[in-house]
This record gives sequence, C-alpha cells and structure tokens, in this order.
Amino acid sequence: MPHPIRDNTYTEVFMIQDPLNPWILGVLDRSFLGVSKLRIMDVKIYLGKIYILDYLKGLHQVYISSAESLEY
Repeated sequence: MPHPIRDNTYTEVFMIQDPLNPWILGVLDRSFLGVSKLRIMDVKIYLGKIYILDYLKGLHQVYISSAESLEY
C-alpha cells in the first residue's frame, strides 16, 4: 500500500440476506475504533464478533449486536 494512505485503512461491514439487496451495518475506521492511525492487516468474523488485526495497535474486537449494530 502506498505510504501516504497506509495508516488510514478501513473496512465496511455488510449484512446480506438477499444477494441483490445487501445493506451496510457500518464502517470500521480510525474514528470508530478511537485511534489516530489504523493499518488493518487482517479481518476475521467468528460467532458474531469481528476481529481486526491492526499492525500498529494489535487486535481490536467489534461485536455485532442483535439489533444489527456494531459495538466496540
């Protein structure tokens, strides 16, 4: 990734029940996670939780609530 943007990465989280009509739950970015720099290396989803591996800080954990919202 080019140097000027490598610390400003983000991930969009979608829900899909109908492949023709997905909707976005939220964007996992620097402001959502409360960090000044975010360099996402990997993202995994397991049992209603999203694990984000940040090169600079480590592991972030985001919970997908039953109301289909994201909670850090």
